[in-house]
Amino acid sequence: MLFLACLMCVTAVVFSIATLKIHVRKGVATQIAEKYLFDAYEQEMLFSSVRFSWSDPSLYRVTFSPINNPSMFFQVIVQQDLAILESKEENGIRKSPDNYLSSLFSFHFETKLQYYIDSIWDGDVSVSVEVNTVGTYAFNTPAQINEHLTPEEMEPYFKYSLFINAKRLLDTNNRVEEAKSIMKMISAVRAESIEPEAIFIFYYSESKNKSLLSGNNKMSRSYINFVNWAGISNLNEILEVVDEQWFKE
Repeated sequence: MLFLACLMCVTAVVFSIATLKIHVRKGVATQIAEKYLFDAYEQEMLFSSVRFSWSDPSLYRVTFSPINNPSMFFQVIVQQDLAILESKEENGIRKSPDNYLSSLFSFHFETKLQYYIDSIWDGDVSVSVEVNTVGTYAFNTPAQINEHLTPEEMEPYFKYSLFINAKRLLDTNNRVEEAKSIMKMISAVRAESIEPEAIFIFYYSESKNKSLLSGNNKMSRSYINFVNWAGISNLNEILEVVDEQWFKE
């Protein structure tokens, strides 16, 4: 019993030391990220949180928001050795440790498009503007983008898609009604003069063939992908896409 108690004490001490070490390193990572942002942007930023993950791959992700827009969040990547990648350009792409500009762009158009969505659909329907910034140790941003451009001026340079979560069942009873809503949404996208690469609209389904994610009441969840949305001009074309992707067995 005495041995077991001592072992438990030693384990607790080791765990406490490891926890303290992680806490200290998170603090250092935060300071490095703050210094980087101070040098990189004129906009003042507010620290939100910091986390370390062994899986993506062994990075500190420090979250901030602009002081003039505390509802918008973005991240700065600090590597495990507490180094931060120096921004550099390759083939018109800037590899940067932060995604501030792409997050600013997404937040702006999500806010604008949400206004249309609230008038088109009843209920809790949401939109996400997902910019392609894929990178392992850095975010990829078009080299032409800077903080002095408006989101509208940034738009032609970004590759992005819209993800709309309709949060409702789509079946033969409401296919026409939903197609009309989708047509209105495409009109709203045109009204904002934006050109996403695709529009994905997520619905619930009772079909066992659609099983992207689990939904409520044992319903599955999947999406309809409008890649060629810009060429759609009438309701029948919307229904063709819906029937082909959703109802065709």
